[in-house]
Amino acid sequence: MTHSESDTRAKFIDPKLRDDWRTEDYIIREYYFTDGRKLVWGKRGKQCFVDYVLKYNGIKLSIIEAKRYDKEPTEWLEQVKDYGNKLQIRFLYTTNGQKIYEFDLQEGKGKMVDKYPSPEELYHRIVDPQDLIKDMVLSQPYYITGSMKPRYYQEIAIQKAL
Repeated sequence: MTHSESDTRAKFIDPKLRDDWRTEDYIIREYYFTDGRKLVWGKRGKQCFVDYVLKYNGIKLSIIEAKRYDKEPTEWLEQVKDYGNKLQIRFLYTTNGQKIYEFDLQEGKGKMVDKYPSPEELYHRIVDPQDLIKDMVLSQPYYITGSMKPRYYQEIAIQKAL
């Protein structure tokens, strides 16, 4: 069975994410985090983006990179590691809609998993559940929604300061 990457996302990955994460509020699709390198004559290079970012309590917890149904999920792992390092996101997932590979940047190792961890489980892998003050501070939004949102490196600076 062959499906394009967008078909794989729509038919296999999106339903699985909805089941495992229970709400669309925590899922960001096609997250662009650079405008592309500046080139001559006012042009820009290719923008960097990831297929999905999962967030909870104001923190971007993980990246999911989708691949075609007939590809191995680990085929583009190095690209996802690069994006994870740029965005300072610890947990990375690559999937072809059938298999899910989880990679922990901090531990430097990965494994196949059956499902995505719940938002709370993933959040508590990063934030100690006993640290109530940190949990309270992280859950407060640091910008008002609108046209001016912080850039990815500004978000990283804010998270590190917290």
